[in-house]
Amino acid sequence: MLSTTIRLFSGEALIIPNSVVFNSNIYNFRDLVASRIQLTIGISYNSSIDKAIEIIKKTLWDHQLVLAEPEPFIIVDSLGESSVNLNIFFWASSKTLPPSKINYPKRT
Repeated sequence: MLSTTIRLFSGEALIIPNSVVFNSNIYNFRDLVASRIQLTIGISYNSSIDKAIEIIKKTLWDHQLVLAEPEPFIIVDSLGESSVNLNIFFWASSKTLPPSKINYPKRT
């Protein structure tokens, strides 16, 4: 009764003192309907940003695990040494994603 045991995806048992559990935020990802996925890719400076975005959007729309709502979106994130970096945001059903692909909130 002094600790909580959580089974990790890797099969290991994580034992956490209850004092930590009671004073922490706990997230239940099992009940999530959808999870937002964020990817960053780089394209060369010689490539058309508009064409790259068009190809990425078509790929996302054609993929069976990507949800239509909310609609995927892509933004130019930064200019790297040798690439224009695009951030890609889309939603996928949490029921079909392996746990390793779910974006967990950042710890504060």
